[in-house]
Amino acid sequence: MVAKNCPTCPGSRLQDFVALTPGELALVAAHPDVERGMAERYKRCSNDGCRRVQRHFNDSKGFTLPEEFGWPQRG
Repeated sequence: MVAKNCPTCPGSRLQDFVALTPGELALVAAHPDVERGMAERYKRCSNDGCRRVQRHFNDSKGFTLPEEFGWPQRG
């Protein structure tokens, strides 16, 4: 896990970003804004309900996954 700024999560607290699952990786690789061969450099926010994926070292290079990729709500 890597703590990074997540522009879609409320507050200024850093969020943990985790490696993509195979299904998420395939979707990211097919996204028009992702350069060929760069999908592995994207991580996903692990905050409840967040579907943000972004480049490891560039949080402006990212987007939101479709709703079917949502995290189950905890608690």
